[in-house]
Amino acid sequence: MLSTGAYLISENPIILGACESMLPELNQSAEAVKLAEPPVILTAIMWNKEPWKRIIKARFQTSAAYRNLRIHWLGNTENEVKKLRTVGCEASHIHNNLFCLDTVFTIKPEESKKWDAIYNAALEPYKRVELAAKIEKLRLVTRTPKQADKIKELGCGHAEVNTLWVGRADLAVVLNQAVCGLALSAEEGGMIAMTEYLLCGLPVVTTPSKGGRDVWYTDYNHLIVEPTPDAVKEGVNYFKNNPRDSHRIRQDCLQTLALVRENYVSLVNQIAGKDILTLDSLFKDEKAILQKFVLQRDFKGLFNSYDGTKFQARHIIGTPSLDPR
Repeated sequence: MLSTGAYLISENPIILGACESMLPELNQSAEAVKLAEPPVILTAIMWNKEPWKRIIKARFQTSAAYRNLRIHWLGNTENEVKKLRTVGCEASHIHNNLFCLDTVFTIKPEESKKWDAIYNAALEPYKRVELAAKIEKLRLVTRTPKQADKIKELGCGHAEVNTLWVGRADLAVVLNQAVCGLALSAEEGGMIAMTEYLLCGLPVVTTPSKGGRDVWYTDYNHLIVEPTPDAVKEGVNYFKNNPRDSHRIRQDCLQTLALVRENYVSLVNQIAGKDILTLDSLFKDEKAILQKFVLQRDFKGLFNSYDGTKFQARHIIGTPSLDPR
């Protein structure tokens, strides 16, 4: 799910899909326009909310901080959803990786394996990049390429890392050049990179974690190791010596993705009280998804153009040139 705007799912009633970070701007925009009914925001949880203090904060935000919105939380774990419902929030167990582009992240058999492992991660402490230090052929992809020099501090100075932004198509190629993917954080959200690995047919070496990436685990596609450099290296070596069937990994991921998307479509239609969304209308391909997207900078213009049944500002809906990473 893109964190720079919102997906316009329905115009009558207004239903948008957005990351939690978009709620302040959406709330301000809705307040300024004085809509007759609060827009429904299907809100993706981007960081583990299972601790009760985070649940209570979400409850306060729902009723006070974002009172101009009707927030429906999408939990990455069943426990998040259970706790949110306990305190009176609307919530459903629908993983935020449902917008991963399965038509872009695919198996590319023409690519040879150049790296033992790849880690697509911000160079931030919670990602624990240092746990990959003992992997000999290591590829790092970061969304903060200006910080690429940090890899030396993390003990990964031998790794290849991007110094420029890597777009989705190029990332898919790079992923296919690795034996496996890495997921080394102890806590975060659903970890979009996890699903991108699997869609490209990569098995994953992961540490124990909280936040919801285990939704994508099968008995075949991952190996859980202790959070030490030696254990991570051993996990990578296991997949080097015991190659996985990339097509089986991808197919299992697609099945999980299809179920998550079906649940999303059902939820939207339930909220709307009518059938307004289908799988094809939103998830058929990259174009279908991006044509529903509205940039954060355009929220106020979008709401201002609402005539009670639809948005008049069609020019700000849909950003096909946007790189959705």
